[in-house]
Amino acid sequence: MDSHTSIRTQLRNEIMLAKQDKARFGLADSIAGESSRGKHLPTGNTKGYWIFTALCALLFAVPGMALLLRVPHFTDDMAQLGYPSYFLTILGVWKLLAVVAILAPGLPRLKEWAYAGMIFDLSSAVLSRIVVGGMTIKMLPPLLVTAIVIASWKLRPAGRAFRMDLPA
Repeated sequence: MDSHTSIRTQLRNEIMLAKQDKARFGLADSIAGESSRGKHLPTGNTKGYWIFTALCALLFAVPGMALLLRVPHFTDDMAQLGYPSYFLTILGVWKLLAVVAILAPGLPRLKEWAYAGMIFDLSSAVLSRIVVGGMTIKMLPPLLVTAIVIASWKLRPAGRAFRMDLPA
């Protein structure tokens, strides 16, 4: 009984956060930067958040699809790093799932895991280059994308961030 109660409570919390997210961003009724209730939509950090999150999503969706579609540039690069071809499918699927998670409303715990997975992916890309002994210049793109992912994570509005203070 305790596990069912805990799951129900977690689901209620996730639904509550999704509703707060929707209300906070005026998703249902925003027109030209103003909601029908006359409240202005959030600015400042929220704009920065969405800019970095859109970049982050794009920088994971494109390679994710390229890995699944076996685009030669990506398959050759992964082969040079010593990864087997089946790993392309696994990595491509995880990249696309991370994009869905960070863009979807609510689900802050899932977003937290998606951001962590993105950092694991990017740090692994840098480490793979170091181990293989590739050109240092090829380490710069994953480092730059890491900065974008961290900016997206850091700028999350309260409704999209995982909070430990929720009742269990």
